[in-house]
Amino acid sequence: MTKIKICGLRTGEEAIAARDMGADFLGFIFVAGAKRCLGASYAKSEIAKLNETPSSNHYYKTVGLFADQPIEMVNQIAAECDLDIVQLCGGESLAYCKTVAKEVIKSVHIKESGTHEDHFQLAAKLNQLESNGYLATLDRFQKGKYGGTGTTFDWEVAQKLAINHRFLLAGGLTPENVALAINKIKPWGVDVSSGIETEGKKDVKKIAEFIHTVRLL
Repeated sequence: MTKIKICGLRTGEEAIAARDMGADFLGFIFVAGAKRCLGASYAKSEIAKLNETPSSNHYYKTVGLFADQPIEMVNQIAAECDLDIVQLCGGESLAYCKTVAKEVIKSVHIKESGTHEDHFQLAAKLNQLESNGYLATLDRFQKGKYGGTGTTFDWEVAQKLAINHRFLLAGGLTPENVALAINKIKPWGVDVSSGIETEGKKDVKKIAEFIHTVRLL
């Protein structure tokens, strides 16, 4: 079954709705300057609402997104907000990943036009992450943007990598194109944020449509 991550959540109510519809991962952004960034104290209260509200979905995990931030800050926020996973979206090294006190997802950014050599470099990077027990998210590279770009990249790159690697596919997914993406690439999971929004806000109907489409496959 394809895993589903709903990212860029900003309220406990949004998170509860996504969880109860069947999302496996619920993402909250802590990258300063990012469009959907949350303050730690606010996020703590909203995640507490989520965790304190009963649900038949007992297997969800909360994910906090960070990018090139001091490790002390990352670990402190992760502990205070009771996060299950830390997703690193910047240029963090493997050594940095090892200092994170929670499970780690590492974002791997794909250039708009890759070469044969780039493919081998990406495969080597995924091998390195996997051998250390980390999950990867593949997303489109966009300078200065972290925590989701909302734009697609060449899915043939992901298709080749999916043969031997497990990752979350991100970047420009929507309820309309997620079935095509899964059928073509067959990723371990999919990751969506802006594609389930209307006028910059999470749209419960679009979340439901996205999850329903994935679950039908």
